[in-house]
Amino acid sequence: MRQATRRVSQIYDSYLGELDLKNTQFTLLAHLTLKEFTIGELADWMVIDPTTLNRNLRYLQERGLIESAPGERDRRERCLKATPAGRDLYKQAVPYWKAAQAAIRKALSRETSDQLHSVLLHASKLDLPEEAVIAQN
Repeated sequence: MRQATRRVSQIYDSYLGELDLKNTQFTLLAHLTLKEFTIGELADWMVIDPTTLNRNLRYLQERGLIESAPGERDRRERCLKATPAGRDLYKQAVPYWKAAQAAIRKALSRETSDQLHSVLLHASKLDLPEEAVIAQN
């Protein structure tokens, strides 16, 4: 499963590379174009560890594609959102994303692609095994 997801990620990266984006960065930009998130909310939503998330956010921030501001409910929280430049780049990137999806669907067949998507969506919602939770503490 890890090899398959890495390969699919490489395909998306190759298409998005034209705009100097990786697939994770595109996904972050997509979410932050739709609404504001705190870092914790975004990490939970994307099922990504905070260190990896921060590395990708830093890159997007350095490019002026996202910005952060203190939260309205809790001023200690950072709320993230796309800048106008980020929203523009997201709009430019959507056709590249769709082209990557089409290439993957064509290579796998629509039925296999749909099955794979279903399996990976289900896998993304798995809870950590108890042994992993114990090992983290």
